[in-house]
Amino acid sequence: LLAAQSCRRCQRLRPQLPRRWHSVLIVQPLRRKLRGHRDSVPPERQLAEARALVKSIDGWSVSGCFSVNMKQRTQWVFTSGVYSQLASQVRRSEATAVFVNVAMLSGMQSYNLSAEWRRPVLDRYSVVLQAFNDRATSRESKLQIQLAEIPLRLARTAVVSPES
Repeated sequence: LLAAQSCRRCQRLRPQLPRRWHSVLIVQPLRRKLRGHRDSVPPERQLAEARALVKSIDGWSVSGCFSVNMKQRTQWVFTSGVYSQLASQVRRSEATAVFVNVAMLSGMQSYNLSAEWRRPVLDRYSVVLQAFNDRATSRESKLQIQLAEIPLRLARTAVVSPES
């Protein structure tokens, strides 16, 4: 029993990619365009790239895609109305993970969303690391992936640690 509890505690500190397979729900945040600025990549192309990224990992599939408005620099990522609509979609879906197509979620954002949805919440950084990890063959490439995981682990550990 004690070993099982300590193993569960360790699972929280690891990146949230415990399974060999996932059915992934992709959430594509839409940002408002600032006056005078052009968006370099249209949302449709970003969503297509996210689908291709998920499908490139062996055993992973896309269960659905949503485009939603994004609220930057908050602990929930989305506005309350969008969040409640998205939460109901996530609960009804058969997805085993949710991929929010942003560069990197903060530890607090990832923790809040995964606790609320009871599914791993992934960002581009963690999905790309998983894709590289699946294809790494040499010791050097595996070591580079472990080094690249350090910022991800630090962000997640700071939220889970009892001192914070």
